[in-house]
Amino acid sequence: MTDSPKPPAEKKPSNWIFPIGGGLVGAYFLIKGAFSVRETQGDVIFALLMAGIVVLLGGLGFVMYRTWRADRNR
Repeated sequence: MTDSPKPPAEKKPSNWIFPIGGGLVGAYFLIKGAFSVRETQGDVIFALLMAGIVVLLGGLGFVMYRTWRADRNR
């Protein structure tokens, strides 16, 4: 008996709308909070907060991109 090749498994469609939407909403509130702190604490704290937000969002975006690429290649 010869083994017949198995058909490739169907890919389950991934739903990225919730992580992307949640990231955008979270970024909005982080930036809105940084601007409210700017009014009370000054520009130095605001700059530190914005730098932290950029690093945080960049890291999360990188992780999401790698996950998306891994999903796409499966």
